Amino acid sequence: MNIDEYTDRIMCSILTIFFAKLTRYYKDSIELPEVRYKKSNYENQIIRYVYENYQNMTLDKLSKHFHYSLPYCSKLIKEITGFSFSKLLTQIKLQNGKNYLLNTQLSVESISEIIGYKNPETFIRVFKRYYDCSPSQYRKNKI
Repeated sequence: MNIDEYTDRIMCSILTIFFAKLTRYYKDSIELPEVRYKKSNYENQIIRYVYENYQNMTLDKLSKHFHYSLPYCSKLIKEITGFSFSKLLTQIKLQNGKNYLLNTQLSVESISEIIGYKNPETFIRVFKRYYDCSPSQYRKNKI
C-alpha cells in the first residue's frame, strides 16, 4: 500500500463500504436504543461511555465520571434513550451476549462473565425473560 495524499480518503472509503456490508448482513440482529430527540455532543459522550464500559457500569460511576447527581444522571439517561439506566444496561448486555452466542464457541458461563454478569444463572434467567429461551437453546436454534 502506498502512503500518499489520498491514503486517508481511500481508507475512509474502504471502511464505509465495510460497515455498509456489515449493516446489510446483520440488519436483522442490529438493535439500537430508540432516540427521542437529537442528542448534543456531550450526550453522545455519555452514551458512548455507557456502551464502552457496560460490563461494570453503575449509575454511581456514570454520575461521578460526568459530575452529575444520581437523580439528574438517571433522568438524563431516560430522556436520551427512552429507557431507565438498568434497562439500558440489560439491553446492551443481552445484545452483546447474543452476539457472543452466535459468533463464538465460548461457554455460556464465559459469555456471562465477559458481558458483566457475576453469576451465570442470572444471565440465563434474564436471557430467558427477554427471549423466551435459554442462551444454549438460542445458540442451537440460530446456528
